[in-house]
Formats: sequence, C-alpha cells, structure tokens
Amino acid sequence: MSQFLELNEAAKRLGVTPDRLVEMRSNGEIRGFRDGASWKFKDDEIDRAKAELAESGGGLEDDLLSFEDAGSSLDLENDESILVSEEELGHSGESTSSTIIGIAA
Repeated sequence: MSQFLELNEAAKRLGVTPDRLVEMRSNGEIRGFRDGASWKFKDDEIDRAKAELAESGGGLEDDLLSFEDAGSSLDLENDESILVSEEELGHSGESTSSTIIGIAA
C-alpha cells in the first residue's frame, strides 16, 4: 500500500521546488490528492515522476538560473544589485508569482 507524502516532502524527494510540483500537478504530469487545504502525493507516483524527470533531464537544477547560462560575467563582490528581465528568465506562467531577491541598500 502506498504512503502519502505532503507537498514539501514530495517536492524534496522529487528534486523540484514545491511550486514546480504544484505546476506539475496542475498540468496533469503527476496526480495529487486534496487533503483539506493541502495536497498529498502517493510515494509510488513520486517515484514514477522522478524516473520520468531523470529521463528528460528535468529537476531542481533546471529551475535554477546560473550566471554562466545567462551569459553574464558578474563580479558579485563589487556589484550592489542585479537586474534580470522576464525575457532573460523566461515567462513564469499564470500559476506562479514573481519573487524579488536582493540586498537592501
């Protein structure tokens, strides 16, 4: 019998962010089960999706932007801020929100 994993645990085991797992569920890539205000996922479904992600090269590494991939050569010790456009990052989609990360001046 399968165990159910909470969203954060399932995302961690799958190697994606919780937001990405919600997106995968919304797109029908993985089946989730509503439990009140939260979502749960069967462990065997996580294993199946993990195998598919491994075959396609997907996972947490694909969700992260590296400066080398973006073609930037930044000296982060001397730069006070970094401005990256949505064009450089790619469209975040309807089900996600924007996050600004930086150091307050």
